[in-house]
Amino acid sequence: MLLWTALAAVPLAHGQTSPLVTTFGGSSTEYVNAVAVDASGNTYVTGEFNETVDFDPDPNATASRTANGPSDVFLVSYDAAGALRYVTTFGSTGFDYGYGVTVDASGN
Repeated sequence: MLLWTALAAVPLAHGQTSPLVTTFGGSSTEYVNAVAVDASGNTYVTGEFNETVDFDPDPNATASRTANGPSDVFLVSYDAAGALRYVTTFGSTGFDYGYGVTVDASGN
């Protein structure tokens, strides 16, 4: 199942917008629960996934992660052009959810 097909014109704190449109996902269920964009246009996305997901939208690269349980948390970041910056996942053997993400004016 495709996790995230488009994120376009996300409002930034400084009145700018992020033109990011990207795709990632796996063969099962994934949910995006929160998105944040920093002043440089980097996008941060969190939610939950199960089974295995490739978080890299580049068709020539992979950043696959496999859940430890029925639902694990992911935090993934893309630059303003949509390239993967990093992805981290975590969770127990139970159900885990990522509900929020935020960045401050310094990009933290």
